[in-house]
Amino acid sequence: MAQQSPKKQTYIAPSENIATSTSKVPFTSTVSVYPNPAKNLALIKGTSENVKWTLITLSGTTIKSGNGTEVKLDSLKSGYYILRKNDGNKNNVVHFLKIKTTK
Repeated sequence: MAQQSPKKQTYIAPSENIATSTSKVPFTSTVSVYPNPAKNLALIKGTSENVKWTLITLSGTTIKSGNGTEVKLDSLKSGYYILRKNDGNKNNVVHFLKIKTTK
């Protein structure tokens, strides 16, 4: 005899729990990293002096974190990075490029 596979059950959520639209939220970020591209030092502009930041690779690995508006990059390889900042009020994410220093 052939085995019968179990019947699949489908769950239908009540319609009052389903979002059918979203309101438009304007994206305004006043935070930036400069210079971009950067060599040995990147500065965070548009935030408080006591900002906490985290430096992340594009693959999601946290590689460095610190406080203040200066981010030292001399130990990093060239490439694209993500800077996530938190100044107590808001979290922002800024993408920037680290380039090789010429000697």
